[in-house]
Amino acid sequence: MKGKWIAYLGVASVLSITPAFQNMEKNPVEWVASSYELGIDDFASKAASFTEVVRMKDSVSLQSDFVELRNAFKRVEYLLAYADPEWHANFINGAPLPHLEPKTSGIVVLEPEGLQRMEELVYTDEMEWSVLLEKSKVLRDQTAQLKTFARHHNFDDRKIFEAVRLELIRTLAQGVTGFDTPGSDLAIAESAIALGAARDAILLYDDQLEKKDAAFASEFVEKWNGAVSFLEDNPDFDSFDRATFTVDYIEPLFQMTLTAQSILYIEFSDETSAGVESVNTRSKHIFSADLINPFFFTEKVSTLPRRLHWVSNCFLILSYPKMCSVVVRVVTDQNWRLPMDFQRVFHSILMGRLNEMLQL
Repeated sequence: MKGKWIAYLGVASVLSITPAFQNMEKNPVEWVASSYELGIDDFASKAASFTEVVRMKDSVSLQSDFVELRNAFKRVEYLLAYADPEWHANFINGAPLPHLEPKTSGIVVLEPEGLQRMEELVYTDEMEWSVLLEKSKVLRDQTAQLKTFARHHNFDDRKIFEAVRLELIRTLAQGVTGFDTPGSDLAIAESAIALGAARDAILLYDDQLEKKDAAFASEFVEKWNGAVSFLEDNPDFDSFDRATFTVDYIEPLFQMTLTAQSILYIEFSDETSAGVESVNTRSKHIFSADLINPFFFTEKVSTLPRRLHWVSNCFLILSYPKMCSVVVRVVTDQNWRLPMDFQRVFHSILMGRLNEMLQL
């Protein structure tokens, strides 16, 4: 802990030259790994408890227990979705729609599993207890397996920064839009929990940043705390000001987290792997033309001209009706030019495409 000194009678001279004890702060990577393991344990425990609530058909505590289950997931979402993206999409919090099983020679349609499908069953006037119990058992069993795998994830500084930046995208595309809360109105409160967890992780680097650039470090902390507070102070889904949240917090944090990674000389994924990524980890803006590579999902590297990259990215972003005012404000601030009917054209097409890409 900050400000604490470790004294060990008789071996103080040894400890003074041991790097592990020279740094009294807990290493960010160790802290994240430990919190992930504890968070998955809590998530698995609540999944098991909720299954029993469903088994007993306890309608009184059903929704409140489900909220606790969802909140437990949100506390580890940024790491779980990064560390196990397929598991996350297929069993934990994927879209509540049938989908094709990947990497098979035939056509196999899989029924939706996970929290989004369960939420549809929890928040309904006509309870389907047997279906909800089936889905709850699947989640319980999958989270139990996650407990084992959580102990063996090798997190590092780069992965933490990437996971946090992806959570910023996820908060904007899925969280405040209500995309992954199909049955309740708790999207903003859940986003506060998820983004708060990401904030707690990234601000572990505050001391390192302060030594490099004290002014930036102070602004970085203030902006992250402001983003979480904005969500906590404005929990109403219908009146939530998404444009202000995006322009004042999400977009600046997306840039600043990239800057922090550069200041600390933390490597980028293209320096460690030759693989094609779905999201460009060097992209400065959340609305940059090169943020998302749509051809990642066809296993092809894009060779389209830059203008078509920009159009394809807007094509995805503007698929969200609630995000259109955000895009208008962002492009206005950046002096971009859009046709007047641009929003109307894309309102009706590709709804959920960005969400789908994030969950694959």
